[in-house]
Amino acid sequence: VLSGEILAQMAGTDSPEKLLPLIEFRKNYLASSDIVRFDKFFPKIESALGKLKKAKLYLVTLRESKEQVVKLLKEEKLESFFEEILCADRLERKDFKGWKEGMIERKYNLLQILIHEKKFNLLSTAYVGDTVYDLIAARRHGLTPIGISSGFTPHSELILHADHCFENLEQFTEWAEPQLKLVSANEKESSLKNGSHILVSELK
Repeated sequence: VLSGEILAQMAGTDSPEKLLPLIEFRKNYLASSDIVRFDKFFPKIESALGKLKKAKLYLVTLRESKEQVVKLLKEEKLESFFEEILCADRLERKDFKGWKEGMIERKYNLLQILIHEKKFNLLSTAYVGDTVYDLIAARRHGLTPIGISSGFTPHSELILHADHCFENLEQFTEWAEPQLKLVSANEKESSLKNGSHILVSELK
């Protein structure tokens, strides 16, 4: 999927007017039913998600179609791992404000919907993402931002905005599993800040 940075590089500018044709293409691509054909999940993802069963997992993505996301998760037998799936079709349409701040705002607003509806304790909720936008939006909400650098964004950039950063999902779950055991046993405060909820940005 073409990220905001890549589109800006392709156009040679961050000007909203010059980027609008590419933005429209990207929006239509994300909403297309054909996109699920290209989605591939991390290896051993089912095992990794199983290790997080002591936490409540929520999937938060800027994909436009929840229907297509749910379809893909069902095909891969992953839907049952998540309490809820939140997609960009819940957001109000707004004017484009530039890639970086626009992406952060959209992710922030999507998180706001979930936080408001579920009444999360912010100090007991971690957010796992693979972009700087994910982590900045999470921190602005007071969530614990956790980066995974197996996506487009390198570890060196994610670590600047994350409380913890891992090379892949498997490393994260190996770290998180004992943290969640501490929480469930009501022992000392863990690195997840007594985390009982984990919000996930992307899985592939």
